[in-house]
Amino acid sequence: MATDIGYYPDHCYKLRRLQDDGGLDPFPAFYLVDRNLYPVQQLMPNGRLYGEPLGRVELNNSLAPFRILAGADELGQIELASAIYTAADGQRYQLQRIPCPDA
Repeated sequence: MATDIGYYPDHCYKLRRLQDDGGLDPFPAFYLVDRNLYPVQQLMPNGRLYGEPLGRVELNNSLAPFRILAGADELGQIELASAIYTAADGQRYQLQRIPCPDA
């Protein structure tokens, strides 16, 4: 399992919450698959995702952070170089590249 730095829309990621002391939660909170953000509860034991995603990454043609939107509502932003997702409530998550689960 690679932990390459940076965000690439054609890869899949698990998102682990960054704690106040700089550590990471041991378990992911979200999965980012094909630009779709899923809560971890949607990953079935057989490795398949079910249900509708929470939001989708909106691509742009700049180095500005990518926004994750749920309709017109912004859920947060991904810093491209650091692969840090900052949710609208200020909580931060580290993206870690994983093999893509079946959607």
